[in-house]
Amino acid sequence: MEKTNKITLGIISPIEVIVLFTFLAWEFILCIANLFGLAWWAKVHTENPYSDYLFGPFLFRGQLENRFQEFLLDISSENPKSIEYDFIRDSFFEPLTISNYKNIESSPAQKN
Repeated sequence: MEKTNKITLGIISPIEVIVLFTFLAWEFILCIANLFGLAWWAKVHTENPYSDYLFGPFLFRGQLENRFQEFLLDISSENPKSIEYDFIRDSFFEPLTISNYKNIESSPAQKN
């Protein structure tokens, strides 16, 4: 007797539907929060290499703080001379990284 493997397509369990709906609802709420400037972001500036990064969006500051250390470790792998950061509520869109300024004096972190 031959054993055949059946592949069923198009059948989604109720649990999968709930998980998908929850994920999409969360993403929608996050997009709306970002649109209205209510999302939390980390604004990070590094020197040598000169770069500005935006890490986010998050609905809650605590979420940002929990994930931020991992992001800092990733940036630290570039061996910057210094890292400055601030947690802010704002609305940002692409680009989320600006690297290698042509005119260092005009960088956002240098302005007082």
